[in-house]
Amino acid sequence: MYLKHITVMFMIPIVIKLNCFTVNGIDNIGISYLAEAMKVNYNISSFYLHGNIICDDSAFAVAQMLKINTSLAKFSISDISDEGVYAIAEALKVNIGLEDLSISNINDKGVCDLAEALKVNNKLTSFSISANSNSNKAAYSLAEALKVNKTLTSFHIDGMYIGNEGAIAFAKMLRLNQTIIHVNLLDAQIGDDGAFKLAEALASRTCNGLTRVNLHGSNISSMAYDALHRAHKTQKIIAKLNIWQQVTLNEDVSIT
Repeated sequence: MYLKHITVMFMIPIVIKLNCFTVNGIDNIGISYLAEAMKVNYNISSFYLHGNIICDDSAFAVAQMLKINTSLAKFSISDISDEGVYAIAEALKVNIGLEDLSISNINDKGVCDLAEALKVNNKLTSFSISANSNSNKAAYSLAEALKVNKTLTSFHIDGMYIGNEGAIAFAKMLRLNQTIIHVNLLDAQIGDDGAFKLAEALASRTCNGLTRVNLHGSNISSMAYDALHRAHKTQKIIAKLNIWQQVTLNEDVSIT
């Protein structure tokens, strides 16, 4: 049944976007068949698996497809094991087509494996990640990778613990990386020390500079907020800086 339907679908001359959200009722067997078919199909530019719980076999099938397919530009996936993330990360090291990757609900080890891939990949321009993290090790790994990566222009971290030390690592990275223009660190609990270091980094940015920074849910004091506000005013290139949260004085603040 799967093979019949997939064969018919891939006979259509133009298929641009393929959504396989859980509401479509496609299970892991179907996902594996789709991945196999996409090894030879070059009409699909977007492939979304977000919301599916991906077993290892399906993750391996998707990873093999990513090593071969050169036309897929956007890809999202979620809820995969450490072994599955590792397979995806290894594929990213050799993939030459993917430009936008979104991956969510993974563990620290998976984040670290993806960070290693970002050191090598020179095609991705947008990277979004959400992880079940309770330490700053994963954040540090990403920051170190972004010191090396020169193609990403946008990175988005949602709900992953960064903390003070992780934020300081990102601040050091931003002083070195001049290609990133959009930064989102959502609900990252960066703390005051991290916020002060980020403020210094934002004020020092040159070259292309950042145009958008989102620090929603930063868990910082009003003094740290003021430091970020001053950095925003100093660095005229930054068009939008969001710090929407509860600060120490219980004030909701947002800068645009």
